[in-house]
Amino acid sequence: NANWRADYAVTIGSLSGRNVNTNGFFRPSLGGFRNLADLGMPWLSAGPQAHMASYREDQNLFRGAAGGYFSPRSDVGFGVRAFVAAEVGDRMSVRGNTYAGYANRSFVDCSESGLQLEGDMSASYLFNENLIASLGTTLRSRPGYSDAAFWVSLLVPFEKRTSLNARDIIRPNIGIR
Repeated sequence: NANWRADYAVTIGSLSGRNVNTNGFFRPSLGGFRNLADLGMPWLSAGPQAHMASYREDQNLFRGAAGGYFSPRSDVGFGVRAFVAAEVGDRMSVRGNTYAGYANRSFVDCSESGLQLEGDMSASYLFNENLIASLGTTLRSRPGYSDAAFWVSLLVPFEKRTSLNARDIIRPNIGIR
């Protein structure tokens, strides 16, 4: 059906830095999303999503001179994600997504489970053919962890723009997508 799409991602990598231990990770996610245009909401798509993550070492605690970072041994969750997108003429675009679900995280010394909520919203505006400004915010609440972020970006494209398109919308990769 043309109204449905599948999203999947697999990220394999390693985190390293000064005063932290190098740590490998594996992060797959899978979702199925339905565009709701036939229900009169062309700006909305929604559907189920599942994700997991595993880090080789639990580096959540600060130990001596070494720093820590969010890296559970196991992070599994499932829920519903919704994407919104609206074009306001040729010069402005608003995008966002929200997620509500259940998450279970296991660390070396404890486990946490419960409601996970995430949301982000961004807006981009074409000031002239050589300048695009974007701003946005992200809010997340997970078992044992909550954070918020705000960002601003300026894009000076090599090609002159008369309208915004998808490649002009800069959104940081914050949260589970």
